[in-house]
Amino acid sequence: MKFDLHTLEDINLLGESLELECKLAQGQDGTGEVPKDFWRTYSAMANAQGGLVLLGVQEKSGQFSVAGLKNPAKVRADLFNTLNNRAKVSTNLLSDADVTTAVVDSRNVLVISIPAATRKQKPVFLNGQPLGNTWLRLNDGDRHCDDETVKRMLAEQVEDERDARILTGFGMHDLDGASLPTPDLVFMGPTFPSIGTGISGRSSEHAELTSEHLATTSEHSDATSEDMPGTGDRDMQGRMLSTHLDAPIVDDLTQLEPTFLSALKDLAQEPAQRSRLERSRMETVILSICRDQFLTLSALSQLVCRSPDGLRQQYLSRMVKTGSMTLAFPTKPTHEKQAYRAAPGALPLEVTDSPSETQ
Repeated sequence: MKFDLHTLEDINLLGESLELECKLAQGQDGTGEVPKDFWRTYSAMANAQGGLVLLGVQEKSGQFSVAGLKNPAKVRADLFNTLNNRAKVSTNLLSDADVTTAVVDSRNVLVISIPAATRKQKPVFLNGQPLGNTWLRLNDGDRHCDDETVKRMLAEQVEDERDARILTGFGMHDLDGASLPTPDLVFMGPTFPSIGTGISGRSSEHAELTSEHLATTSEHSDATSEDMPGTGDRDMQGRMLSTHLDAPIVDDLTQLEPTFLSALKDLAQEPAQRSRLERSRMETVILSICRDQFLTLSALSQLVCRSPDGLRQQYLSRMVKTGSMTLAFPTKPTHEKQAYRAAPGALPLEVTDSPSETQ
């Protein structure tokens, strides 16, 4: 992950939004080294929600000062050497992209982004022994885990493996159909009685929904549509809410709040204006539009100016199969009211056989 750091103000802003730890990391000779207390921070953040560590920066009473590192390449190499030493650290969660060098106030700072460990990877511990060497990030500090907490993490590794296990010989027909949402339940059934659902702006390399366009709200809109059976309560953006789905549905563009509709159209501008588009670019646009919300095939096809059948056949079916897109109604994959939502963290796949869409 890349962070745009240039000034102390940038660091202050990071501290407001991320779990942040700063360490001077000067070493005995003043050229820089990985400080010994870095490793308990690594363990603590990995066993919690992850976080960011800046080497070459000092924090005192909420005030940051940049000392910098004279030899960040050496510090980086020492970091990975220890990460890959199982006698020192139980697992290496970092890739090359997680450790970068930033220049802040003309000084080099090593930026280390520590991801949260999965249940299977926990506990992340030090010195080859989990008991007595496991840490957890709590209240901006690295807290030593007691033996019971460590044993609980070890027990949960088994549950994580069970949850991830693929059961061969089973398919959608083995699920209890009555427990899955259907178009009839959603569009003809009860809706949320009084809930507002917001959506946080997400961005991609080429398309972005800003927080101004998609402000999260806890208020509730009483707008309803008598012309559409089954539609009822809608959120402030005009999206339909249903007790059967865990995200709002864009089912009718005419019901959307104008600013929100304009934001969606901005995302869809490129395919709306071009009859041919590279497949990866089209998938990026679709994923951006469907982030954190369902869109019916009809609504999505209107936004990107493609026929519903063509959109489903050329893109959506493939994206569902590869796991980048999820269905609102998995038991009715070809239903005319099917709705689609981007899977968390989904990215367009690289393809070589179909560089662009066919018309």
